[in-house]
Amino acid sequence: MMEQTLNEGIEISCDMIIQKEGKILMGKRGNVFGKGSWAFPGGHLEFGETVEECARRELKEEVNIVPTKIKVIKIINDIPNTEGQVKHTLRFIFLIEDFSGEIKNNEPDKCDGWEWFDSKKLPSPVFVGHIKPLEAFLAGGTELFIEK
Repeated sequence: MMEQTLNEGIEISCDMIIQKEGKILMGKRGNVFGKGSWAFPGGHLEFGETVEECARRELKEEVNIVPTKIKVIKIINDIPNTEGQVKHTLRFIFLIEDFSGEIKNNEPDKCDGWEWFDSKKLPSPVFVGHIKPLEAFLAGGTELFIEK
C-alpha cells in the first residue's frame, strides 16, 4: 500500500462529481494513496492552468469524457482534521451533468474501475480526500465556500 506523509504546503485540487440519471460516478482507487477506497475523478492543478482547464484535463485523462456543461458548486478549504488525512487542500468541486464520450478507465494502474451509484446507496469506504466534498454535495445548499 502506498503511504503518504504530512505535507506542510497547501495543494489545490479539482474534484468532479459526475451525475447522470440520479447516479454518481465513482472509481475504486488502485495502487495509489487510499487504495481500495472510492473516489471521484480529480487531480491537482498544474502551474499556469485554470481550474476549469484542470477539471477538463483530468476528466479526459481519467474517464475519457469531455464535459459539455461544467460548473463549480463548492470550494472547500479542506483542513487535515479527518482520520487518515495528511494534506491541506483547497478543493474546487465541479458538477458535471452533461458530457460527450463514453466512460472508460484510462488509468488502470491507478483505478480498478468506474461504477455508477445511487446517491442514497454509495460505496464504502470513501476516499479520505473526498469525504468532505461528498458531504457538501449531498447536503446541497447555496453556500459556495466551506471551511472544514
